[in-house]
Amino acid sequence: RIARKADAIKNLETGLIDYISLKRTIEYAAERGDNEVILMGEEILTPVGKAKFAGETIKRRTTEIWTKISGEWKLAVRQATIYRND
Repeated sequence: RIARKADAIKNLETGLIDYISLKRTIEYAAERGDNEVILMGEEILTPVGKAKFAGETIKRRTTEIWTKISGEWKLAVRQATIYRND
């Protein structure tokens, strides 16, 4: 599912995104031109409360593209795929 910024903010405010722990490992980073960076890696997290999979350990693969806009790095695109939940 594709979530927009407003969706993510609403989910944070209502507790649908809530983690007791989050560990991120960047396994690959590369420049894409002068103003973009791509990051790829893994996240291990434990959702709590009303979040989906609350109390379980989730592992997911991530890809992010960051773009430099007016001298600041902004997250342009993020993809995360759960590949294991215990």
